[in-house]
Amino acid sequence: MANNLLFSSYIVLLLAIGVQLGSCATWSEDASDIRHPGKCVIQGLILSVGEEYDPKDQCVKFICGEGSVATGFNCGSRTMSNCEDLGYADVSKPYPDCCEKKFRCFRNGQEEIMQL
Repeated sequence: MANNLLFSSYIVLLLAIGVQLGSCATWSEDASDIRHPGKCVIQGLILSVGEEYDPKDQCVKFICGEGSVATGFNCGSRTMSNCEDLGYADVSKPYPDCCEKKFRCFRNGQEEIMQL
């Protein structure tokens, strides 16, 4: 019984992580600079391996990795049928909290502002 409960909890956790990760996009890029060996230089900021950078007013995060390779994360694509994308709801929030988007939708002749 306890094993079944533990297994069920594990599955729910994996699904929750999958939903969160499924809504983002990631990429890697060379962030080396000969003046700063072993570090990442991102938008003029010098980061050590493992350090994170969340640029203000952008919904993105960078993590400096081994070999001066930076991994970037953004929200990926979110769309709603028959709706106009009004952009991010609040880019001042740190990633991934800033990923919520606003949409203007028309349903049954009524305008609705929705967040997703």
